[in-house]
Amino acid sequence: MRCKISNKKIKKMANISFNASGTTNTGDKIAVQLGIYIFIENDIYVAYCPSLDISAAGNSFDEALKEFGEILQLHIEYCMTKKTLFEDLKQHGWTIKKKTAKAPEIEKMIVENDTFKDILSNKNYQKIIQPVHIPAYA
Repeated sequence: MRCKISNKKIKKMANISFNASGTTNTGDKIAVQLGIYIFIENDIYVAYCPSLDISAAGNSFDEALKEFGEILQLHIEYCMTKKTLFEDLKQHGWTIKKKTAKAPEIEKMIVENDTFKDILSNKNYQKIIQPVHIPAYA
């Protein structure tokens, strides 16, 4: 079954801004674009971000996105606590430059990520581009 995502849900998702609370006093943030792939597996909605290799699931589209946001938030906070955020991004193939971060190209992720390759090849999915704000330092 193909995940149908309404424009209303995409607009709602686009308004979400994830930041690690308490990590910066200056408000300096880097805006990044995350590709999130939503599909249904065994009647469960799955939200997967191949550029971070993070996923979440829920009984509905909205629940999967909410869970994804919470997991992403926890991931960012954990990396900030350990001072490994930029290192984690680099390990996932991100390009980090002064005040910018860019996810790896889809072609690279397909070659290096079997889960992502399986989703693209065997699942009916909908892709969302999600703007996210991360701290400008790690």
